Amino acid sequence: MKFTTKLVLGLLLILTSFVSIADYIYRHGHPITFDGHIHMTTMNQFAQALYDGEFPVRWANNFTNYGHPLANIAHQTPAYLGAILILIGVSTELAYTVILTLTAFATSILFYSFFRKHANQSIAFTATVLSTFFPYRALNIYTRGALPELMATMFLPILLLSVYHLKEKNYFKSALYIYFGVLFTTLTHPMMLLVFSIPVGAYFLYCLTKKTLKTNLTISSIAAGLGLLSSGYYILPLFLEMKYFYQANIKSSVGNDAFLTFKQLYDPTWYYTFTHPGPRANYIKLGSIEFVIILLAIILLIKVFLLAKHKFIKKNVDIKFLKPLKFWTGLSSILVLLMLPISKLIYRLPIIEQIQYPWRFLNALQITIPLIFIFLVLSIRKLQSKYFLLAFIVLVLCLRVPQFYGKNYVVQPESDYYFNKANLHSNNLNTVWSGDALDCDTKTVQAEIIEGQGNLEIIEEKNASRKYKFINQEEVRVIDYTFYFSGWATYIDGQKTIMQWQDPNYRGIITYKVPAGEHEVEVVYENTDVRLFGNILTLTSILLAIYFLYLIKNGLKVS
Repeated sequence: MKFTTKLVLGLLLILTSFVSIADYIYRHGHPITFDGHIHMTTMNQFAQALYDGEFPVRWANNFTNYGHPLANIAHQTPAYLGAILILIGVSTELAYTVILTLTAFATSILFYSFFRKHANQSIAFTATVLSTFFPYRALNIYTRGALPELMATMFLPILLLSVYHLKEKNYFKSALYIYFGVLFTTLTHPMMLLVFSIPVGAYFLYCLTKKTLKTNLTISSIAAGLGLLSSGYYILPLFLEMKYFYQANIKSSVGNDAFLTFKQLYDPTWYYTFTHPGPRANYIKLGSIEFVIILLAIILLIKVFLLAKHKFIKKNVDIKFLKPLKFWTGLSSILVLLMLPISKLIYRLPIIEQIQYPWRFLNALQITIPLIFIFLVLSIRKLQSKYFLLAFIVLVLCLRVPQFYGKNYVVQPESDYYFNKANLHSNNLNTVWSGDALDCDTKTVQAEIIEGQGNLEIIEEKNASRKYKFINQEEVRVIDYTFYFSGWATYIDGQKTIMQWQDPNYRGIITYKVPAGEHEVEVVYENTDVRLFGNILTLTSILLAIYFLYLIKNGLKVS
């Protein structure tokens, strides 16, 4: 019976998450979103690099016309997963849909797993339905096309579960969850580390006791640190090589328009479009159901505080659940305040300003508000009726399912993802020495002689390397239609030679000279010191993490 119940619940969770992304599955192509096509293109670029045997991926030769260090800024987890699917023969658009579907399933199961630690199956399932049909989730799937942000949210319950296991003194599970939670949040969407640090940090402090202070701090700090360091191959170039892009010269600031208005917290309105054709309207909001849940929790807590000895309170309210209700309500209230203009001064701080958009905290509210719901139901005995829970599920589905759909579906050929002339991430992510890729002629060959007479024979052309044979009667000048970036080098007969990329006639594009005679030339994208150190850091940290987890598993005492 227990197995049957788990099976039914598992199927219901899958069915619920399936409904939230069903529009993608039943329609051909993909809806027009703000970023979806960018992530699909990134997957395809990674697939091309992996096909040529490059790992980790460092260069995208068919992005931004003459190539781009896309892997410096790309969200690693969705890019690699999509690339693997493409390499086994799945179309780029289908790969995106498959990853979106798997993300939806995994997120629902992980959210349920954390909710189940606090409530019975019925209540935990109801809370999962609430989180699955969270308004911001619909926006990310069908309007923003924010696949990395959706995937990153999957790791929030893992991080919270790590704290739960720490409290339960299951140190191995806790260390394992912290390590992988931090590692994959970083690789999926580094900015989410800032967003998740508030709910995870608050929950850690809530569960902390003086008796376990040293042990908990030591285990969590080491596991989190190793998780972050294990992403070194990506995170170090991301930050240390960003100075080469225009983006580094743009002062990061959070403007007034980045905050939500109070109306956006409760407004039930859904907008289809402000423009046509294009994505659905980017109207960001908390949600009327979620707003009411927070409001009811606050009212209940105030009422209990004022009328603690009243017969009605004693008869209908289970006070042992009020402490967690206070915690999750207080935390959610703080997260809501962080999205409102009242918190503007906070975003002048050096680190928190990197969040860019305060409404990113909706990713955390996606799990904290269902937890308020759980403890509201547990606190008020009459709400634990299965009829009430069923009615609540029906209400959520009736109000939210009709809004989980895409707009203006298109089917694009694979070639659109294989080659892009424009920088889809905006010109802010062009290198400071390069011009706009759209001002350059479309690349039709990889290299050609632009000065002098000679013969160029292609030996091999790959994503991040080329080999040529030259037979020249005189010195020739060659252009490689590649936007230079730190790491590109040219070798003539095995000897490194001078490379030019600052000629105003070929701004930012690699050129080099080959002397008269017969020569073999190799143009290759190599690791810089930063990338090499990042690779070593990742390998070393993974080995240290395995050793640390082994010690914890075998009863290492940290106190």
